[in-house]
Order: sequence, then C-alpha cells, then structure tokens
Amino acid sequence: MERQCTQPKTDREEPRVRETIMRHIATLQLIPRAPKAITVAQLHEKLDRAGFRVSRRQVQRDLTTLSTQFPLTTDERSVPGWSWPKE
Repeated sequence: MERQCTQPKTDREEPRVRETIMRHIATLQLIPRAPKAITVAQLHEKLDRAGFRVSRRQVQRDLTTLSTQFPLTTDERSVPGWSWPKE
C-alpha cells in the first residue's frame, strides 16, 4: 500500500506541519546511539531550550511515532531511555 502525502487543508496548518517536522528532526538528532540513552524528560528539556514548546506527553507521542519509521529502541530501566541501536 503506497502512502500519499497530502497538502495542508488550510494556510494555518502549514506552519504547524513545518513545526512538527522540524521538531521530529531535532528529536532524532538528540537521540544517542546505544548504550547511551536519553529520557523523555531530558529530550523535553533540550527541545524546550531549542525553542520547541510542547508537553512531555507530546514528546512521548513523537517518540512512539518516530519509532515506527526509524530503528529507535527503548531500554528497560525504571525510567526508560531512548537510543539508536548499536552499529
């Protein structure tokens, strides 16, 4: 099944889509390669400092979404961390 990109429905949606894409790129760049890992709280803080004003819950949703398209892993610590797999 082929995915098709759709255009934003309104001019208002375009900046939000662009913001989401930029936040996703920033998130992917902040995630370290295993065995190092970064928690949602750490990612949230770094994204906030970079100017992305979203909730921790949104960061969790972003990670879940990104992990369906990229080989991101989460560990089994009491506070899970996210990482790229070892090379």
